[in-house]
Amino acid sequence: MPPTGSALRIARLTVLLAAVFLSGCGVTSFYVPVQRPMEINLTRMQRIGVAVAIVNRDSVNVQFSEEALTGLYTDLFRKDGRHTWVPVLPYDANPLFEILSQDSLRKGDLSALREKYELDGLIAGEVDLMRYTEEVVAAEVKQSDNPDAKKYVRMGLMEMSIFLRVYDMADEAFIWSGGAYHNVRDEKRSLLPVPPSLNVDGMLRETAAYLVDEFLELTRVITERRIVTFLTDGEFPEIKHGIEKAKAGEWNEAAALFKKLAEENPLAEEADKLWYNLGVAYQFGGDFRSAIESYERAQAIENSKRYEYAIEDCLKMEQEYLQLIELNRE
Repeated sequence: MPPTGSALRIARLTVLLAAVFLSGCGVTSFYVPVQRPMEINLTRMQRIGVAVAIVNRDSVNVQFSEEALTGLYTDLFRKDGRHTWVPVLPYDANPLFEILSQDSLRKGDLSALREKYELDGLIAGEVDLMRYTEEVVAAEVKQSDNPDAKKYVRMGLMEMSIFLRVYDMADEAFIWSGGAYHNVRDEKRSLLPVPPSLNVDGMLRETAAYLVDEFLELTRVITERRIVTFLTDGEFPEIKHGIEKAKAGEWNEAAALFKKLAEENPLAEEADKLWYNLGVAYQFGGDFRSAIESYERAQAIENSKRYEYAIEDCLKMEQEYLQLIELNRE
């Protein structure tokens, strides 16, 4: 009887595992914490103004004034306790948005606003969509003795889109901009034709809160879990000792062990993997230049996409690390 599809897959998997085993090479992976730098640097700013204007009245059908909208966003920003958040009132904000719409700021354009509110920074938001839609629909009630029984559902959708600009008021310089969109849905059910009303103001606040949270996430240094992968070789049991050092966070000790292995075994069949492992230890120990040199040594021995990706990842990680150092200095 010819082998079935499952049997063929098992046979292929067995051959693959056998090939890996016979080559003496596998992988060991684990996660380590790595810090990602903030995308928006507010560390120099203590008092930050918040100004919100509606720039597209045709896309707004919610009765909510610019002053109330500015107050709402200011309150939401205040949950971030690292700064003092100050509402910039509409009669001050409107001339501001005329200034901000220019191609470039001139010295003194923001000085009056800075002095009046004693601001170190400014977040200017332009709302171009703030729309609420609602409908009531009827649906049959399942498992009812009355075939004509219906239930009624009031469904609401709140949408908001805002474009934010961030300014360093001390230097009167623009430092960041970005747009975001979010929507919130809610519904209430009833056996009566008129279901209870929805909390439209609550939906508006929830939508704005999400947009503020998205922004504040960009202002924080975040610790991410990054996967680390070492290549194991049956010919060199010492690799396991190096991996144990790495798992314990002892990257310098791991690098010393891998360096000794690589330098003492230049003609080994798996020499490229020894240099790769050394590169991993250097990279996560913060010695990015040595890591790239080690990856390049591995690539010179064995042309592999793995080593190309390792070099690219190391360059990216180095750039993020340098940004983090610069931000911490400030």
